Amino acid sequence: MAKTRRKTKAKLKRAAAPEAPISPFAAQHGDYRPATVVDLNGELGGRRQSMVRVLINRKVSTVDKWLFDGGPGFEAPQARAIDHVVSLWRRLGSGPRLTMDYGGAAGAGQGDLEGYQAALNQLGQYRRDIGVAYVWDIFENVVRHDMPAGTAASRLANNSAQQQAHAKACVGFVASKIAAWKGF
Repeated sequence: MAKTRRKTKAKLKRAAAPEAPISPFAAQHGDYRPATVVDLNGELGGRRQSMVRVLINRKVSTVDKWLFDGGPGFEAPQARAIDHVVSLWRRLGSGPRLTMDYGGAAGAGQGDLEGYQAALNQLGQYRRDIGVAYVWDIFENVVRHDMPAGTAASRLANNSAQQQAHAKACVGFVASKIAAWKGF
C-alpha cells in the first residue's frame, strides 16, 4: 500500500504544472518569447558550450521592438548603426571628468577626454549631415532617452498612430543614413 501511495504522489508531482518562469506582473509589461542562446560556461543551467532555451523580453524599448519586428529601416545594418550611435552616447556619459581617472585603464572610460571629444564631434557631424534638426531630435529622443514614439513625434501629427509612424520613419531614416555612411 505504501508503494502505491508513493507512485501516485510521484505521478501527481510530474503532472503538476511547472512554475511560470515569469511573474504575471512582469509578463503583462513585456513581450517574452523563447530563444536559443549559447551557454559558453554553464551559467544558464546547461553544460559548458551548449545551446539553452531561454525566454527573452523583446519589448525592452521601442527601438528594440522595432528592430525585432524588422522591416525597412530596421535590418542588421541599421541595428549596427544604432549600436554605434548608442556607444558614442555612452562615451559621452554625463560629460568629461574634472579629475584624472586613476582606477580605469589608460585611454578608456570616462576619463578619456580625447574619446569624449571624438564622440561629441562625430555626433555633431551626424546631426549636421542629417540636415533636418527635428528628425535628429526624434531619433535621439527615441533611441537615447527611450521616449515613447508618440511623444517624440507629437509635433508632426494629430493622432497617436500617425505620431508613432512618423517617429519610426525618422528613426529608420537616420539609422539607414548612418549605416550607409559607415558602410555597415
